[in-house]
Amino acid sequence: MFIVIAAIGVLEMASDFGGRVWGVRRFSIDGAFGKQFRIAITFKSFASCLILVLAIPVGYVSGEWGVTGMTVLIALTQPNTDPLIWALRSMNRMDIEAAYVIASRAIITIFMVLAAVSGLQIEIILLAWLLINVCRIIFESFHGKLRATVDSVSVKIEWNELYEPIKEIIPIGFAFLLMALFSRMPILSLGIIGAPDEDISYFSSAFNLVSGAMIVSTSIAIASFPYFSQCINKNDWMAVSTQLNRNLLYIYTLVLPASVVVMLFASDIMQMFFGEDYVEGDEFLQLLMIGLFVSSINFNLKYLLNAIGLNWWDTISVIIGLIFLGAIFILYRAHGASIAALSWIIGESVMCAVKLSAIRKKKPEILISYVQISLGFVMIIGIYLGV
Repeated sequence: MFIVIAAIGVLEMASDFGGRVWGVRRFSIDGAFGKQFRIAITFKSFASCLILVLAIPVGYVSGEWGVTGMTVLIALTQPNTDPLIWALRSMNRMDIEAAYVIASRAIITIFMVLAAVSGLQIEIILLAWLLINVCRIIFESFHGKLRATVDSVSVKIEWNELYEPIKEIIPIGFAFLLMALFSRMPILSLGIIGAPDEDISYFSSAFNLVSGAMIVSTSIAIASFPYFSQCINKNDWMAVSTQLNRNLLYIYTLVLPASVVVMLFASDIMQMFFGEDYVEGDEFLQLLMIGLFVSSINFNLKYLLNAIGLNWWDTISVIIGLIFLGAIFILYRAHGASIAALSWIIGESVMCAVKLSAIRKKKPEILISYVQISLGFVMIIGIYLGV
């Protein structure tokens, strides 16, 4: 079951492949809601068919056609791949999105617990999960403006109109896939060089805590994305600058104090989450908090680039970050988990620098407080050295 759930996560990301970011942006700035929805559905159908075809060899080799088929269908109906959810985000109705998603996932979780207790077969569990996803989509389609959008899917579009969205979606999708690789590289690299199991265990546990804390900056970036898209479409660069600097202020207000607390009580936090045996991982957790701060800024800049339409610059920044991460780790791999953490921080910093350079070069109208960002870097490093 764990393998199936992991597969669903990977396939969900593959099914999205940048369509979610493109969809939210287009829904935010284009009045032709029905037409954009139809294009989104067309792309979603194309990506879904492609994934189903690619899943055929897996079903053939495993002989588990039912499990394979339902795993793929569940991934294709997950919230992140749902054009109706994209539309809700563009309306800044993330409260309604949250209600649908939380309710459906709560039901799925309760059912899985009951299924585990009663020993139901995996096929029945997956079928129930799929039906709950389908019911969520049906309920969404009856909501206010979404109902009108669904009713307008008969709006005729030409296939050549799909060229523009696909041109935007490809770099966004590549950036997401490369970022997924980037975030896993430190742990994978430690395994490749044969680092001690204890170090890998300590580092991966600390890294998982930091990754979980990214939900704060993720929420800030996602909530701002439709607004960025609308302001950019109106050429209101002052509003864009104000919102970006406000997002940075949120990060400083929330992440910096949290970093101080985590760095001071790192051993207690590791013990609380993972037990006494993991207390020695506190040094990795402290170091990774620098990366959390940098990554929080980086994530907000990523969504700003996507809102502007500089999607290839987003992809290029991740490629350069990966190169720096890999090069630093290879050169100083003898230092083990410590250099894995440091290479991740430097990779994130390089990505951040490339994104800032792209914004400054392509859209100088956006006034970014570089002094504020620099002070933030100095502060988080100072906090780490002080602890």
